[in-house]
Amino acid sequence: MAKKKINVGANDENGEMDMSPMIDMVFLLLIFFVVNATAITVKKDKHVNMPTATNSGEVKSANGCIVVNIYGEGDGKRPAGMTPDVRWATDASKPLNDEAELKEYIRELAERFKDKPDFETRLYLRGDQNALFKGSRAVIKAGGECGVTKIIFAVLPAKSSAPAE
Repeated sequence: MAKKKINVGANDENGEMDMSPMIDMVFLLLIFFVVNATAITVKKDKHVNMPTATNSGEVKSANGCIVVNIYGEGDGKRPAGMTPDVRWATDASKPLNDEAELKEYIRELAERFKDKPDFETRLYLRGDQNALFKGSRAVIKAGGECGVTKIIFAVLPAKSSAPAE
């Protein structure tokens, strides 16, 4: 028995692959990963009126930031349901009513971040410009007692007052 040859004519397909389904799949995967990526950001409390500074820098990564909002003494600017005598709150505006709660909050987050090698644990203080420094001092002291020694004071960049030429 002789083998039968397949005759391929000149008008038949030349075996090129259609790339459009492959491109569609790549775009679908790209959209999937972009949507599912989690960005870690520092939440901002709109009730804190932050001070400005001319030489302020930007926080490169929010990984490992323990955010504490420090309110002005009795100024009445608090999230709903928070009494005017509250000096501190978490990044989710949960009130920290006394130094024991403040220390427990910092200790809990410091322990959680300690096991993650890519996180550098630091305090991120968002103080109201009308707040007295004793509120910040209490947070710094509580952080030191919990082993957190890096501190970031959040400020807004000052607008440039350079004269126009």
